[in-house]
Formats: sequence, structure tokens, C-alpha cells
Amino acid sequence: CGLMDMSHGFSPSTYYDLVEHIWIAAKTVASIVFRRAVEEEQQKNENAGNVKNHLTVSGDGSWARRGFSSLIGLATLIGKYSGKVLDLVVKSSVCKKCSMWKGNKDDIEFNVWYEEHQSTCDINHEGSAGLMEVNSVIEMFERSVSLHNVYYEKYVGDGDTKTFKQLKDIAPYGEDVIVKK
Repeated sequence: CGLMDMSHGFSPSTYYDLVEHIWIAAKTVASIVFRRAVEEEQQKNENAGNVKNHLTVSGDGSWARRGFSSLIGLATLIGKYSGKVLDLVVKSSVCKKCSMWKGNKDDIEFNVWYEEHQSTCDINHEGSAGLMEVNSVIEMFERSVSLHNVYYEKYVGDGDTKTFKQLKDIAPYGEDVIVKK
């Protein structure tokens, strides 16, 4: 708020309402940017003599802190020809709002609150920090057709064989499109 030259008069609910509006706007802009990047990648892919909607992507993850103890991480998929980010997933093993209830999770009041909060809870990952990248890439592959009507046919990773092995195992596109390295 200080950077925006706003007074100290915000109540917590007003602050969180503003954060929610900013989040919605940022998510909308990101969606438009990703859609345009996918369209550009499809065009360049077709110009290179490939099937327009069968793309080659590279993927990588990053974490809020080094090592395997990070509670927040993200992964991106980048188009081979455009070099642009086509999709992004953020994974979190923690929720600040839930943490405030830490000692009161058996309370009836918590259960009432959590029922309403559950759909917006930041926790969307269980397991190790190392699995965040794997699960994020799988999520992006699984939604590529419904989101952009494309198949990520070839995957270039950073040498971490766990991600590619999982992609082969789950076969996100069935037997129609086999993901290749």
C-alpha cells in the first residue's frame, strides 16, 4: 500500500478484496498472453512443416527456496519455435489463511469457515517439493487440449527423468498421441 501512496486505513477485509481483484485481473491477462503465445507457436510449428497443433515444448520448475523443503513451486512449458511461455502452474503445500487456524482445526467454527474457504484454499499439492515439477507438467499436458486444443507431442526436460517417465506412464493423450523425448 505504501508504494501506491495509500493511507493506513484499509481494513483486512478491504485489503483482501483488493488482492482478490488484482488476482482476477492478473489471471485474465495471463490467460490472454498464453493463448496468443500458443497461437504463435502453432503458426511457427506449421511453418516448420509440422502438424499445427502437435507441439514440442520444454519444461522446467522453480521453487521459492532451494532444496527439497520448499512449500511453493511452479513449472512452465515453453514453445520450441516461439520461445514463449505457453502454460504455467503454481503448486503450494501451504495456505496462510489455514495456518491462522492451526491450533483450532477441531473447532466447529473452523469447520464452518473451511467449508467456505476450501474452494479458494492455496493448498493444491501434497508430497515432496521435488514432485511439484512433475505434477505441474502433467497437469499442463492433461489440460492442453481443453485449454488450447493442442497436443504437447515432444517434451524436452532439464535432465530430470522423473517427469518424462511419469508422462509416458500416464499417457495424457491416450494411445492417439505418444509423448516423445
